[in-house]
Amino acid sequence: GMHHRASGTSMASPAAAGIAAAFLEYCPNANWEDFKTALIAGAKSDGFPGSAPNDRWGYGKADAVNTLKYFQPKSSLVSDGNALCEGKSLDISLGENFPSVLWTSGQTASTISVNQGGVYFATLTNELGCVGYSDTLVVFERPNPAKPIIGIEGDLPACENDPVTLRVSEIFGAYHWSNGSFLDHILVDKPGS
Repeated sequence: GMHHRASGTSMASPAAAGIAAAFLEYCPNANWEDFKTALIAGAKSDGFPGSAPNDRWGYGKADAVNTLKYFQPKSSLVSDGNALCEGKSLDISLGENFPSVLWTSGQTASTISVNQGGVYFATLTNELGCVGYSDTLVVFERPNPAKPIIGIEGDLPACENDPVTLRVSEIFGAYHWSNGSFLDHILVDKPGS
């Protein structure tokens, strides 16, 4: 068969119209000026069309994906880490504000407080009705350690100035005694709690 080269507005118009239809479906509150901005900004100028803009290629080759992504909302997340202790909570905030927010937890505020481990991100909708997503934060819930058992090394009742050692028999990641010690044991030579 014979093939003929076809170019110009007869070929470009249907492609641009298709990209416009997809863009206006993706961003239902947008107008033609928003589409024009996204189409121009998303155009590829990979060297073939020459220096853009020019009279032959305009702003470059139309790129539907770049056009659709131009107004796509996205946001970073701000939090004090990604772990919480059992029974505690952790605040997670979006890096900016959006007219509509829906977190994986079902909450709709820009800042949420979570009290359990899980995967958290928000579905975002901007003023143009375009939908996008925040970053994702995986939150780990750390269980509270079991109540320690304190063992006594030495004779009770102890005589005055006769010290005894109090020791935690289990191994924990950190210790903090009432006297300020951070060891797994303390030497006690005075009565008290």
